[in-house]
Amino acid sequence: MSDDEIISGCLADDERSQQFLYQKYHTRVSNICKKYFKDPHDVKDASQETFIKIFKFLKSFRGEGSFEGWITRIAVNTSIKKIGSIKSKREMLEKSSQISRPNFESPEVIGSLSLKEIKSIIQKLPIGYKTVFELHSLGYSHSEISEFLQINSGTSRSQLAKARKAIAKNLNQN
Repeated sequence: MSDDEIISGCLADDERSQQFLYQKYHTRVSNICKKYFKDPHDVKDASQETFIKIFKFLKSFRGEGSFEGWITRIAVNTSIKKIGSIKSKREMLEKSSQISRPNFESPEVIGSLSLKEIKSIIQKLPIGYKTVFELHSLGYSHSEISEFLQINSGTSRSQLAKARKAIAKNLNQN
């Protein structure tokens, strides 16, 4: 069954076409999600959310580019959003001791602040700084971050440096 036949069948609410689409692309979607998550439950959740979005927005597929590319983009975007929600919250708690820290004039400042206060400072960062800082803190490289966010890797480095500088400024003020 061709992609055009699958799409037409799915748009007509044909269960067989929906199952065929899922079977044909399930491995691809799961492999994409595995690049973003270590926990198999997160992979499964992201894969499921991806297929929900595929079926929900299938009518918006205009045939510009490949269908597989369109599905890949949905899987990547779903994974990135998931990182920003439940996964990043859980891993931020787990890895709070591993967060890359900027050079401070007074390193003992961190010891006097609670985790809640540090998180509050991070949450106040501009969205670009915060996103890059959190992804980098979770262990993603600048090349991976640039791919996730569709930015230049130099921009990722710059955003991280600015985030660190802003955090250091806020920590030193407290």
